[in-house]
Amino acid sequence: MGTLFANTTPELKVFGILNLYSYDNLNKNSLEIKQSLKKELAGVNMPYVLYNEYLNYKNFEQKEYFELLSKFYLDKYKNTDINLILATNQISYEFLREYKHKLFPNAKVIVSKVNNIVFDDKNSKFSFIKEENSIHKMIAYIEDHHENINHIYILSDQKKQTQDKLKKIKEDIFLNDYDYSFEFSKSTSLQNIRKEIHALKEDTIIIIYDFNFINNKKITNYQNIFKSLFDDNLVYAMSSYELKKNNFLGSLDYSNELLGRSYALLIKVLLKGNILDKSIVKYDLRIFTFNEQKLSDFNIYRDIFPEDSIILNKIEIGHNLFHEDEYVFTFLLFFISCSLFFMIFLINKMLKMKKSTLEIEDVNIVVKESEAQVVSLLDNLPGIVYRSKNIYFDEIEYLSKGVFELIAYTKEQILESKPSYLDIILPSYKKEYKEKIKTAIENKSPYHIRYEIKTFNDEIKTVYEIGIGVYDSSYKLIAIEGSISDITELSQAQNKILKLNANLEHTVYERTVELEESNKELQRLISSSKQSHQHLLQSEKMASLGSLVAGVSHEINTPIGLALMGITHFSDITCDIEKSYKENKLDEKDFELYLETSNELANTITTSLIRAADLIKSFKQIAVDQSSEEIRTFDLEAYVKEVLLSIRNKTKKTKHKINIICKKKIIISSYPGAISQIITNLVMNSISHAFKNKEEGIINIHLEQDMKRIHISYSDNGIGIKKEYLAQIYDPFFTTAREEGGSGLGLNILYNIVTSKLKGSIKCNSMVDVGTEFKITFILE
Repeated sequence: MGTLFANTTPELKVFGILNLYSYDNLNKNSLEIKQSLKKELAGVNMPYVLYNEYLNYKNFEQKEYFELLSKFYLDKYKNTDINLILATNQISYEFLREYKHKLFPNAKVIVSKVNNIVFDDKNSKFSFIKEENSIHKMIAYIEDHHENINHIYILSDQKKQTQDKLKKIKEDIFLNDYDYSFEFSKSTSLQNIRKEIHALKEDTIIIIYDFNFINNKKITNYQNIFKSLFDDNLVYAMSSYELKKNNFLGSLDYSNELLGRSYALLIKVLLKGNILDKSIVKYDLRIFTFNEQKLSDFNIYRDIFPEDSIILNKIEIGHNLFHEDEYVFTFLLFFISCSLFFMIFLINKMLKMKKSTLEIEDVNIVVKESEAQVVSLLDNLPGIVYRSKNIYFDEIEYLSKGVFELIAYTKEQILESKPSYLDIILPSYKKEYKEKIKTAIENKSPYHIRYEIKTFNDEIKTVYEIGIGVYDSSYKLIAIEGSISDITELSQAQNKILKLNANLEHTVYERTVELEESNKELQRLISSSKQSHQHLLQSEKMASLGSLVAGVSHEINTPIGLALMGITHFSDITCDIEKSYKENKLDEKDFELYLETSNELANTITTSLIRAADLIKSFKQIAVDQSSEEIRTFDLEAYVKEVLLSIRNKTKKTKHKINIICKKKIIISSYPGAISQIITNLVMNSISHAFKNKEEGIINIHLEQDMKRIHISYSDNGIGIKKEYLAQIYDPFFTTAREEGGSGLGLNILYNIVTSKLKGSIKCNSMVDVGTEFKITFILE
C-alpha cells in the first residue's frame, strides 16, 4: 500500500517521487503543496516513497550553490531509484535542466509555475502543468452575476512578460466573441492610469491582472496605490492584492491546494503503469475569494458562489433572511415579532381606513388629471403618435387624434376595424420599410424612415416616421413607440416631383420614357463597368505574371552567373595547362592541381545549372498555371512551396518567416493557377500592409482536407484590420494605402477567384495589433 516513508519491502518495486521545492521547509507555498499532496495520495493502493528536498534558494548565489547542491544530491540518492520529480517553480526547473541528466537521468519530471519554457534536448522527459486561461473563468462569473455590465477594463503593468501573456489573452477574447467591449490599460505612470480609470463609465468592471510595477518600479504598498486609483469602481483581481484591505469584490487566486491535487492526479496515472506522453497538461489552478459584505449590494450571496470559494467579510446571521440554513433563529424572531404586532396593525388599519380612502381618491384624481393633460398634449401634436404591440401595427395600444388629418381615418375607426397600416404604404417602399424597422429592432436602436402612403381618401402623401422599440428586462420586445409626420409640402418643394397643372397621362408617359432611357443608360454603364473590371483583372493578372517573370529571372541570375564564372575560369586554366604542355613545362604537381581545380569547377557548374533548371521548371509550371484555366492534378503542399519559391525575390529581402502546416499528403484535381494567385496575393498583402511596421513577421499557412472539402487557413501576426473596414475589404478599389500605391484590387481579385473560379467561400477574422486570418474553403469537383 502507499506510504510517505522510505521503508519498503524488497518484494515490491517502489515508485520513488522527489518533490523539489525552491525555498525552505517553512515556506507557505511549500507547506500547502505538501499538505495537499499528502491528503490526495492518502488512499492510493500502490507502493511509493515521497522524498522532499528544499533548495533554500533565497540565501545563495545560483551557480556556485547549485553546483554544491548537485554534488550533495548525487551522493545522497546514488542508491535510490527516483522515478518522478515534481518541480514547483522556475527555480527548481532551472536547476533540473542543468543537473537532471547527471543526477536522475531516467526520471520523469512534472513542472509547474513556469513562465519561460525552453523546448530542447534538456526537456526530453519534462511535462509542464499549465493553468487554463483563468481570465475566462472570471469573465464567465461576471456574465452570470453582473447583468448591467457592458465594458471590462483590464489593469496591468507594461512589463514585456505581462504584455506577452496579455497578447494571448487578447487573441482568446477575440476568438470567444464575448458580448462585452474590452479595454486594456496603456500607461506606465500612476497619474495617467488614474485618468484612464476615472474616464470609465458606470457599466464597467475592472479586472486587475499582473499589476506589479509603476514606472518600472516594483509596487510595495498596494493599499495606497489602489486607494488613489479607485473610487466607487467595481473591481475584481486575478490575485489577492490584499483583498480584505482594499475592499474589492473578489479575486481569483493561484491555489497551491489545486496544484497539489493536479500533481496527485498525474502521480496516480503513473502509478497505474500508464505513460504520461503530453508535454503540456492544463488544469484549473485558481480559486475564487469573495468579499460577501461588498457583493451583498448586488444581491450576490455565498449560496451562488462557485464551489470551494473562500469567503471574506461574511455577513452575520440576520443580515440575509432568505438563507434558512444559517438564519433560522433570526427568521423565528422575525416571525414572532410580526405576530405580536399584527393585532396592533389591524386596529391601526381600521382607524386609518377612512382617511386612507379619501387620500387614495385624491391621488386618483391627480393621476387622471395628469393622464388627461398628456393625452391632450399628444392629441394636439401634428401627425400621429402611436404605441403598437408589434411591427405590423395590427395591435394598436395608443393612437393620437392626429391620425384623421394624416390618413383620413378617425382614431375610433382604426381601433374598431383594426386595418393594417402596412396596406396604405406604397408598394415601392414596403420592403425598405419592413427591413429598416426589423434591423432597428434587432440592433435595439431607433429608426428613421421617409416614405409615401395612400390615405383612405386616396391622397398620396410623403411622411417621415421616427420610432423605437420598448423592451422588458430580458430584452424581449413588448411594444413599438413612435410618431409619423406629414412632410408632403416639404417634399414637393425640395424634389419638384409633382407638376400640379400638367396632364397626368403625359406626365406618366414622360416618366416612363425617362425611366426606360435611364434604364438603357444604366445597362450600358453596367456593361462598360463589367468590361473595365475584367480588363483590370486581366491587367492585374498580367502584372502578377510579369512580377513572377522578373522575380524568377532575378533568382536564375545567381546560379547562371556562378556557372558562367566557373566555365570562364575553367577555360582560362585549360589554356594555361595547354601552354605549359606545349612548352614542356608541365610537371606532375601542376597537372594534379589542374585536375583538382577542374573537378571543383565542374561540381560548381553542375550544381548551379541544376539549381537554374529547377527554377525554370518551377517558373514554367507556375507561369503556365497562371495563364491557364485548366484543371490538373497536383500535390497541394508541394505546389504551395513552388509558389513561394517563385516570389522568393520579394520574401528573401525581409526577415519574415513563412510556415506551411500540412499534416498529411493532399493530392487534388483543381485549378493550380487559382491557388497560385491566392497564395501570392495573400503573401504580398501581408508584406506590403500587415508587416509595414514590423521587421520579423510570421505567416502560417494551414492546409487540410476533409473528404472533398479543402481548407486553406492563412494567418499573419501583423497590424490587423480595423473592425469597421472588414465589410469593405473585398470591394473593388477599396484601400487604406492609396497614397502608398495600393490599387484596392488584390483582395477583390482574391474574392472573385475563391467564389467564382473555385466555387468556395472566404472569411476574414482580424484584430488590431494581433493579426489577420483568412479561412478559404472549396469543394473539389
